[in-house]
Amino acid sequence: EERLPAAPATVAALVRRVLHEPPGIFAGDGDQAGHPATIAALARCHRSLATLGEQHLDLLAARGRRAFEVVRVHRAVAGLLDAGWYDAPMALEAATTDLRDRSRAHAGAAQVLAWKGELRPAAAQYREALQANPRNTDAMAGLAEVHGWLREYRQAKTLYEQILQIDPSHEGAKAKLMQLTWVR
Repeated sequence: EERLPAAPATVAALVRRVLHEPPGIFAGDGDQAGHPATIAALARCHRSLATLGEQHLDLLAARGRRAFEVVRVHRAVAGLLDAGWYDAPMALEAATTDLRDRSRAHAGAAQVLAWKGELRPAAAQYREALQANPRNTDAMAGLAEVHGWLREYRQAKTLYEQILQIDPSHEGAKAKLMQLTWVR
């Protein structure tokens, strides 16, 4: 089943729907629950709260009646979105997870190829891993190792330097870089 993107207008419509029954503290004089400013504010709150985990939402809800009601509306909207919609935080999380998984998969394939002595295909897989996640220091280290085995020392040294830019405490890269001090 295909899921559809939840535009701000979709979230606002779902907030209206949630407030229709029961409006909670948003019921009051002059139909406060249906007021455009109330809807817009709660839609913005939903987008902000969508990045929090359940434990943080529980802590927030415990801070008072207004916070409880805002979290209640957020959870109801999120429940309706789960049925067939996704919003920006969901899409970002899915994309990030997918890229990390793709990067790990390519790095794993590269490692197997390197163990088998297929160094050029291993290097290509490590490059694919880095394309999916340019900050994957394990893939960088693997590619640097392959470059070393191929006697491509300049490329190996450059990769170890890049690893240390990302993770200055990476002991493996420090040690390898010390072995390559002679490379210009």
